[in-house]
Amino acid sequence: MIDKNFYESWLEEEDSKELSDSRNFHEFEIAQIFPYDQYKDSQAIIISSILELPPNGKIMIEAETGSGKTIATLSALLARKKPDQIIIIFVKTINQFNAILREWQRIENKIKSQNEVISQTPKFLIISLLGKKRICFDEFQSTNKTIIPCTGDTKVHPKKFEKLISKNKRSRLLRGINRKLLTTNATITEFTKLLQEKENCPYYNSRSMLQDADIVVTTYPFLKPKLFNKLLKQMNINVTNSLILIDEAHNLAFSHPIELTKIQFDVFLNFFGSNKLFEVLKNEFRGVRILDIGKLISPQVLDFERKQILDLISIFTKKKMLIQLSNENKFDSELREIIKESIRAMKSFIENLGREDLIITKEYVKIVNLYIDQTLTDQKNANILVLQSATLTPLDAFRNLLGMPSDTKLLDRIERDIRVIRKNPQQFRASYVSAVSSEARFRNNELYERYAGLIVRLQKVVPRHTLVLAPSYNFIENLEKAILIILRDDKSPEDTQDLEIICETALSTQKHLYDDVINLKSNGIILGNQNGKILEGNEWVVDGKSIVNMVIFAGISSMVPQEEVNLINRIREKVIHDRSISRLFQNQIPLYIQAKQAMGRIIRGINDNGALIILDHRANDFLHQNLWLHRYTRMDDLIEDIAEFYD
Repeated sequence: MIDKNFYESWLEEEDSKELSDSRNFHEFEIAQIFPYDQYKDSQAIIISSILELPPNGKIMIEAETGSGKTIATLSALLARKKPDQIIIIFVKTINQFNAILREWQRIENKIKSQNEVISQTPKFLIISLLGKKRICFDEFQSTNKTIIPCTGDTKVHPKKFEKLISKNKRSRLLRGINRKLLTTNATITEFTKLLQEKENCPYYNSRSMLQDADIVVTTYPFLKPKLFNKLLKQMNINVTNSLILIDEAHNLAFSHPIELTKIQFDVFLNFFGSNKLFEVLKNEFRGVRILDIGKLISPQVLDFERKQILDLISIFTKKKMLIQLSNENKFDSELREIIKESIRAMKSFIENLGREDLIITKEYVKIVNLYIDQTLTDQKNANILVLQSATLTPLDAFRNLLGMPSDTKLLDRIERDIRVIRKNPQQFRASYVSAVSSEARFRNNELYERYAGLIVRLQKVVPRHTLVLAPSYNFIENLEKAILIILRDDKSPEDTQDLEIICETALSTQKHLYDDVINLKSNGIILGNQNGKILEGNEWVVDGKSIVNMVIFAGISSMVPQEEVNLINRIREKVIHDRSISRLFQNQIPLYIQAKQAMGRIIRGINDNGALIILDHRANDFLHQNLWLHRYTRMDDLIEDIAEFYD
């Protein structure tokens, strides 16, 4: 099944290749920066490709998780960087800040080890740019520090703050924070803690230090034109003096809509009353279509109504009026939760209304980014623009979808060699296709019991934990119940009595999910949502090895084409100019990305191995082409081969 001799010989062949031809870059600069003694072939190709780019050059990189693409890209950008330029790195989640900070720490330690005069101050100063809610002190918090409130209704103009902190002081502040980061565990939590230990508001402190930084790490919202241009202004640079890296760039192609249901809309109106904006929207809940809010209400009126609504929600929330009304028996707890959820949904909807496009139906209205090719309009003017991910397949389709010009350099992963994908001894990939499917029409107690039985059997041959990905939170809830029944009734309790279960819910945070898994005392089953937070950057590693050894897809997300999906597909086809490829973005490419992300959670380095199991007969239709799944019709055969794989 796994030809280890073939794979090892292939690795030896690759390692023995002369890399000088693919490393036509500034050897001295890279030797001073790149933190490892040797380059992987893929890293050498990435570094040379970036350094060979002309000014205003663009490159899209697809490289496997664990290939070292981030350290290679960051090293190359630092080698190119001039004193008046700033590197801006965009990540999707807060957890992904940590990976960038760790790579920066490795680079600085390498530079420090080569300097005869040892300086405690890093050569390249880094800052993580977070929102107010992430780093501000509570304005009502009791403290003896000099605090300028950053939250609530009190606002301090940045120019007023600049009078309190001189250029020399902010430079010393940034250097001091960076020195401490080098000697501690370089994480976003530690960075935030260091900011909050300083005088004055940590939020404005961080903004004031942007001009002195060499590397700025921030999140995707700052890609939006208004925030991006504001960021450039705070850094006091032109976009042409920026070198931009967008990590996990495949996420740009799949917008995460902000939805407000018709029921939530009606509940909010009944509770708070109507206004001009709501009267306009109320008449639009009909057939599926794109709604241009700008043609229905002027920007000035929209901004005025938005402020009025958000102020009303803020006052209502701060005074805890919902709890007061509930205590006065105005309504029961169930209705209170419905109103609370409607207020939350309306707040999110109103905050983002007018920034992207609207899709409206009889049942809901969604804010989505339909015209993805216009997403990076400003960033394309950067000195260097790098988009990287492990799942930019097919690369040319992503280039068209994201509106990248035709001269963009496309760098596919070297692991494209199909022999290597199929025979990699670190990975076991299989699908079990015997009359099992998570399609909505089949979902009943019998289906959940069958899935639970298969999962428990597979878990018994896994050294550590198993991550199970389900199509929805409701599916997770039913699956957990079925697994608990099996564990209770199991006739061989010695195999399962210590098994722990963790469930992702709609309210789960990445930090809680990470902590729950790391703190498991015995083998566990982690139930997560295929479209949830569980796959977003979590690294469950202890002593250099992953503690999650198997990923099971308990079915796959719904494949039923909906009117909304068809509407988006028609727009996508106009951008990609290839109907067959654009249709791949409906089902096959999202599933492939989920599967690759799942493997990335369990294989973090060369010492890890793991299994990917798809329990759904539709897997071959959507995943076999790119993942080369071994197809099984008998569970006994699958379990026997997995046991052999781990042995």
